[in-house]
Amino acid sequence: MTLIPLIRNLYLRCAGKIRLTSHNDTLFVQELYPLPIVDNFEFEETVWTTEKIYFTDNKVNRKKSVNSGIRRYSAAEIQEVLETYRNAGSGFDESKMKIANQLFVAALSGSKQAWMSFTEFKDRFDVPDGAYSQEYRVLKEMLAQWEAQEGHTQIVS
Repeated sequence: MTLIPLIRNLYLRCAGKIRLTSHNDTLFVQELYPLPIVDNFEFEETVWTTEKIYFTDNKVNRKKSVNSGIRRYSAAEIQEVLETYRNAGSGFDESKMKIANQLFVAALSGSKQAWMSFTEFKDRFDVPDGAYSQEYRVLKEMLAQWEAQEGHTQIVS
């Protein structure tokens, strides 16, 4: 059995960049996504998910997990993001999407207030259809993946 059709299918359905590696008879497909997790909320391409693909008795096995090693924001960083969100003017521009990404990471870091602000973001700023709306939709899906995976930070405060 060949992995080529499986790899092609994975690549075609992947929203972002992927990195392929293998070890022994196992293929690892890492989905990469830029997140504002370095100094001054700069973006860094980060492994979001890893899918492990291998065969057992000529049957394809696939296990996908969200990267639990993504850097979380400190309490001070979360407060800074929330303050930026509160003070953001009306109307939509590209700087608002940076705030959405920061709220996303703050929510991953366990802030319920950031989670609530993230979920109301699209309505507050009237995100236009197109690329920005698509980016926000992808972030919402990623947040749902994060919440669904056991062992990740509970969004509580």
